[in-house]
Amino acid sequence: MKNKKDMIFRAAHELFAQKGYKETNIPEITNLAGVGVGTFYNYYASKDEIFFEVFARENEKTKKEMMSSIDPGEDLQVTLTRMMVRSRDAISSNLILREWYNKDLYSRMEKWFQEEKSNERMNEIIQTYLSEFILKWQQEGKIRSDLEVGMILALFNSTVYVDMHKTEVGIQFFPQLIYHLLDFIIKGLTSSPEQPVIPKE
Repeated sequence: MKNKKDMIFRAAHELFAQKGYKETNIPEITNLAGVGVGTFYNYYASKDEIFFEVFARENEKTKKEMMSSIDPGEDLQVTLTRMMVRSRDAISSNLILREWYNKDLYSRMEKWFQEEKSNERMNEIIQTYLSEFILKWQQEGKIRSDLEVGMILALFNSTVYVDMHKTEVGIQFFPQLIYHLLDFIIKGLTSSPEQPVIPKE
């Protein structure tokens, strides 16, 4: 039983990688896997569901590769900028990851991740690898130690979400806007601690 599910998953991954989400259909997946359409529905409720699993696996693999390439002795700004560039390159060259910019699909995917608690799995790679480097940089005095690791991760993650909303922000400002944001974040992390001004309600 598990073997059939694996066959379906591998076939779906191959087709999504070659053709993208929209151009792939369930009969193509089952045909490549060598099983019937009915067998597909024994394991997956829809094309969405199998794509979300494929996306989560691909995203996890890419993040792990990116994190493992970090050189802790390299200049901090160079390291973090390279990570963002690699992230953008990975998304633009991968039809599976490129669906990150598909607003309609992403909203459904985000809901599925929340229901399946897959966000925890997706974030685990970044939390495990990048957190270690952030702690090391804090101990070495390279970045502010008054901020929690989670807050620093959230700052960098925010640049990804801004990138998803190019149209609303102003597509003419990209990708330069991302580099400016990274520059501002890094300068803020490497400067003297200051409490942000939070307006009273």
